[in-house]
Amino acid sequence: MNARLTSALLALALLFSSAPLAAYAQADSGQIVITVTDSTAAKAPVPLARVLLEGPVMTSEYSGSNGAVKFTDVPDGIYQARVFKRGYQSVTSNQFEVSNGHVISVAIVLAAVSSLKEIGSITVHSSATITTSSVSDSSAQRKLSGTLADALNKLSGVSVSTTSGDSDATQTVSLQGQDVSQTSLTLDGIPLNAPGSAGNLGQMSQDLFRGASVSMGPQSGGLAGGVNFRTLEPTLAWQGTASLSAGSYGKYNWSIGETGTLGKFGIALEHTSRTTPSLAYGMVFKDASGLTYAHDAQNQNIGDLLKVRMRIGNSQTVMGTYLDSNVANDLICLQNTGALPCGYGPGNTAGSHFQLHSLSDSALVGETALQGSIFQTSIKADRNLLNRLLNGIPDPTGSYTDTTSRGFSLSALLPARERHTLSISATSVSTSTTISPLIASALFFNNGSRTSHYSSITLNDTIQSSTKLRLNERIGLSQATNSPASLLGGISASWTPTSNDSYTASYSLGGVAAHAGPPGNFSDPSSLRFDCNGNIAYGNAPGDTPGGSSSTDARVSWSHKLRSGVINTSVHRQVQAGVVLPTQVNGTAISGFPAGYFNAVQTVFDSPAGCGSPGAAFGAQNVYFSVPVGGVRRVYQGASIAGSFNVGNLNLQPYYDITQAQAISGDARINNPYSIITSGAQLPNTPLHKAGLTLDYKAPHSAIESLLTAQYMGVNNSQNLPAYTIVDAGIDAHLT
Repeated sequence: MNARLTSALLALALLFSSAPLAAYAQADSGQIVITVTDSTAAKAPVPLARVLLEGPVMTSEYSGSNGAVKFTDVPDGIYQARVFKRGYQSVTSNQFEVSNGHVISVAIVLAAVSSLKEIGSITVHSSATITTSSVSDSSAQRKLSGTLADALNKLSGVSVSTTSGDSDATQTVSLQGQDVSQTSLTLDGIPLNAPGSAGNLGQMSQDLFRGASVSMGPQSGGLAGGVNFRTLEPTLAWQGTASLSAGSYGKYNWSIGETGTLGKFGIALEHTSRTTPSLAYGMVFKDASGLTYAHDAQNQNIGDLLKVRMRIGNSQTVMGTYLDSNVANDLICLQNTGALPCGYGPGNTAGSHFQLHSLSDSALVGETALQGSIFQTSIKADRNLLNRLLNGIPDPTGSYTDTTSRGFSLSALLPARERHTLSISATSVSTSTTISPLIASALFFNNGSRTSHYSSITLNDTIQSSTKLRLNERIGLSQATNSPASLLGGISASWTPTSNDSYTASYSLGGVAAHAGPPGNFSDPSSLRFDCNGNIAYGNAPGDTPGGSSSTDARVSWSHKLRSGVINTSVHRQVQAGVVLPTQVNGTAISGFPAGYFNAVQTVFDSPAGCGSPGAAFGAQNVYFSVPVGGVRRVYQGASIAGSFNVGNLNLQPYYDITQAQAISGDARINNPYSIITSGAQLPNTPLHKAGLTLDYKAPHSAIESLLTAQYMGVNNSQNLPAYTIVDAGIDAHLT
């Protein structure tokens, strides 16, 4: 960390500790408040009673000095609580349901061992939880956004990026400026991407996702943190849902669902459909294919979800989930930096079929809560360019990619001495990827298969030292393909000196989730993207396989409740050693090209499909390839402030992030005159400063709702120019 940035971070941290600033991101997620009292006439509160919560999430907490336990940011679903206290009889509540951002109050009365026990009432209040890290259907960010991914991009520390404007572009999530491969994506706790591999949201039906919660910092399968998406849950009462929306350029989507419970069986069904035409839909123009034709490209996304919940006895629940998503694209390229706009000609397509199967079992057994899941995910992607033309000449290619992941997860909250909560968690994921060409001539550029495996096991001991101080210790092991077993460990402390202030500090160490990754191949010359403004082309090339690595992570945060909201601040620093950095590498630093490769590239460059500049030299120095470079040391550090507060009927949700991301390496592929990366400098495309403000106005009785959001990002680019984004009711304008 350089001296200037260190001083800035320290000053910012001191400012956070003294200024009564206001807070961030309101999301209408549920809340469960459990109040524990004794059975005497005085109904005195029972502090340090252990509360086990079982449902879509499983957790444990001790009651405070007022006998209350509050679980915030709770996903919708059906829950049950069990309460223990030495000298009292344990109590198990009836099932209760969280939905639509309600606050559920559960009053539990504990009787002494020699007395009878009784359970109090369960009541529901209509109220919103204030949180900094989640999005639901009712969130202002979600109402302003066409998709859930767009809404996530409006949260502090979250960046959702799309690789291009192409119809089959990849969409990934980065947390606090870290590489997208270090973000763990899960759906109801089930992994969506293999550890160390970037998850592509563009291959899934996001309309099946009802909300998402974000956690920053190392976790199993993701060193940067994770995003857990939530889907429709079975309900106790029968409910039906339906929605229809339409937008500009012919965009529309609709969904229909049904949930309910009959006896011991609960069910959730949902079907979604979305059509998004390309911005060039219907336009007639000539492109690199050499043809002049109507570009009738569009994206079609259809998703189906089925969940079945079965209650076994009074303390066990089995849940089965099936999710199916089909994405179909008429291929179109919207890059226009060459002699002609890039293009393939009509009749070329790309599609993907994503499936998830999972079976979960959760149970309360005495003072132990158990939860286990087995799962399988598969993505079959077909990129069919058998009708591709280049300058009017057939140039067919294509590939079929089959990726399958299988695994299991186990977790248990174990009985322990009073004030202690022991928990153990284990996970294991195996992934196989095969790429096959659709035509023999594409074999060199589309081939290969890889397998990878990742496992971890962790033991946690949470100590409720007092009603105001909680300590945590954890130790474990992780093992990954191409990497030796690595020790995991960490300590943390949470101090709540007052009802309005909470301080947290943590330090973690361990290995990075190494992953073999999909096979790396050279882009065929016809697939390179040309930028004729600088006589540059871009493609892909093979790189390094991850090996042994290590990391350390330190974080400090402060949360302060205001009369009308909450403020959250944090400072973090993470150092990774021996990791892989996906980056653009100049062709002069790469070897292994097939014979005549750059002669073929020169031919395309000279033609109208390239830059139409016959006679101009175009060689390896003019081409940049996306390559994973191993053995890199990465440093991520920064600070953030975010909050949410109300002014009358207006809710303000500002945030401001500082993110420094560095890569340090002596590799010749990075340290050369043509490199776009300077070792130790800010990584390109990672904003050093990012800020946002969302305004949510709710008229009395919610008769009228007006929304406005504005974002500012200070981008570290070669010109050091800021980029501005203003979003108003879905209308997006950019000025760079």
